[in-house]
Amino acid sequence: MKNMFAGFIDYSQEEYNELWSHAIFVVDTNILLNFYKYTTSESVKGFFNILKKLKEENRLWVPHQVALEYFHNYEGSMLKQTEGYKLLQKKIIDLKKQADTIFGNVTSEHPYIHLQNLEFYKDKLKDLNDELIRKIDESLKELPDSQDTKRELEDLLNGIIGEAYNQEKIDEIQKEGELRYLDNVPPGFEDKDDANKKNNRTYGHMKYQQLYGDLILWKQIIDKASSEENPKPIIFITEEKKADWWQKEGKLIKRPQPHLVQEFLEKTNQKFYMYRTDSFLNYARKYLNAKVSEEQVNEVTKELENIRKIDALLDDKQALQKDQVNILFRQALDILEEYEIDFEEVDEAVQQMEEVFTTVELVRFLIGGRYLVGVALNKAVGRVLSEGKELLLIEQFGRINTVDDEGRPTTTQSWVKR
Repeated sequence: MKNMFAGFIDYSQEEYNELWSHAIFVVDTNILLNFYKYTTSESVKGFFNILKKLKEENRLWVPHQVALEYFHNYEGSMLKQTEGYKLLQKKIIDLKKQADTIFGNVTSEHPYIHLQNLEFYKDKLKDLNDELIRKIDESLKELPDSQDTKRELEDLLNGIIGEAYNQEKIDEIQKEGELRYLDNVPPGFEDKDDANKKNNRTYGHMKYQQLYGDLILWKQIIDKASSEENPKPIIFITEEKKADWWQKEGKLIKRPQPHLVQEFLEKTNQKFYMYRTDSFLNYARKYLNAKVSEEQVNEVTKELENIRKIDALLDDKQALQKDQVNILFRQALDILEEYEIDFEEVDEAVQQMEEVFTTVELVRFLIGGRYLVGVALNKAVGRVLSEGKELLLIEQFGRINTVDDEGRPTTTQSWVKR
């Protein structure tokens, strides 16, 4: 019975002991990219040491799909920490310059008032700025060096990356994925409504739709376990949180997605389990006798809490923008319809549209390189901009020529995201 419902029945303590003693450990792309997000060397050091030891024991493996996604994305993560501090530093310096400008402008416009007794504000602002900039410089020095992190990750990955699939295999997986996602079969179905995942990614001989990236990764993990001369169980370390990887109650993660555990068992006759970073570190101390201190585990846990909060806020913001922009887009289309504009491409776009139109894309699309009826375009775009400007953080960058109903020249504003 246990093998029939392996995804729902927890392993016994003996089975966990066996799993940790024999498993191959697989890391996800988000695990690798997070090394650039940690703000203390202690957070990086303990985790790295465990992974290095696993590699020395030939128990660490990285699917080609994980490595490919890492190399596509790591440069965008390398400077995240320093960029934030440097932006704050710039804004603080700008604040002092603005104060100087304000005092100068007021003196010019009102030369008969005396501001000498108010100059203390600028002096105190300068002192505060100098102290804050000093603290920022100290914080920057304490950050792990991103170039060192990059070199260590490259050393870690060297020699443990799996082979890429050929295009025929990728095409086969994508066709299977279409059917799996219709029935919400994991992993990857949670991405099917994500417009960004509809794009293709090409590299070397490969081309795949990003929607199926998780499924390609999953197939590579299964193939690794089943192709070994002596097949091994797999422990997958990931910061993934969606329901196509985990069984959840609300936002609480209960266990690995039962379907994944069952599918893995049926195709490899081996066990499969998953951990997020902090859980992995805690259990590594128990099962691997990992030389990582409780302080290091606590430091990583605190860092991860912050990273996860930020990632959740970004996800919420993107979801809000998607909903709001789609509403605004449809409002603009209603106005075009109200003015009886025959614009077949607009109708076609609505039929096809699962993706989000940003405001600038909307403006460009409505104009489409041709002259539309000016009053309808002005009203449609005007309503979108007035309702969406603050939400989407857009600013004016120019004006576009249009014509009104009688062919007289008119103009409408175009906008871009900041």
